[in-house]
This record gives sequence, C-alpha cells and structure tokens, in this order.
Amino acid sequence: MSEYEAGENSAMADWDIALDGLLPDGVEPMPTQVATYIRHLQDENARLRTNAETAPAPDTETVRPSDAELHARCAHPDYEYRTTEGPRKQWDDVNVPPADEDGDPDGSWERNVDAGRDGWERWDYTEESYWRRRKQPR
Repeated sequence: MSEYEAGENSAMADWDIALDGLLPDGVEPMPTQVATYIRHLQDENARLRTNAETAPAPDTETVRPSDAELHARCAHPDYEYRTTEGPRKQWDDVNVPPADEDGDPDGSWERNVDAGRDGWERWDYTEESYWRRRKQPR
C-alpha cells in the first residue's frame, strides 16, 4: 500500500467517524467523494494558514483621541465639566461661568468651545453653555 493510499484510508476512517449518525444505517460514503472532500479541507486549511501568515499584524499602538475630541465629549481625564442653562433667547447670564460655593461666578471656568456650537447649544425652550476647567490636585 502506498503512502498516499495509507493516508487516504486513514482519512476515510476519520470520515466514517465524523459521519457516524448522520447517514442512514447501511449507507457508506463513496470513497471518491470522501477523498475529494478531504482534499478540499486540506486546500482550505492551507489557504487559511497562508492568509494568517500574510495578514498584517494587528495595530498594537492605541490611538488616543485628540484633546478637542475629548472636550467635545466632555471626557478629558484632566478636566472637569459643567453646564449652565437658561431660557431660550432671554438668558442674560449666558457668558457667566458656573458659580462657586458662595454663589458667585467662579473665574476658573473657561468656555468649552469644543462642545456644542462653540461652547453653547440652543434647544426648543432652553440654551446651554458648556464649561471646563483643569482638575484641582488633591
């Protein structure tokens, strides 16, 4: 028996095990169909292995969003964010920063020009101003 025939017979035994319970009793797969299927699996395996070897390596460097993108989402880790709001088109304090503990405007806040439309947004009945400031060290 040649090496090819021995390999094919071994593969056919594996095929019989794989088909166990799938075919009606007494029905045997035809050897040429089994051999063709095995060759197809071998070719597919070789193709997948080649694709895996030639595929570009995954990008291991994480791209950090820009500061402007983080500010637009109010998600910069070095800043804290606050929103002030008032009635639409009648809000006199639109440019007044958030208040401190005493209720006075806190000058440490700056307008978050990356959020909304240059730091503010107009809705149906209200307007919002977006503010940011560096976090205070603890």
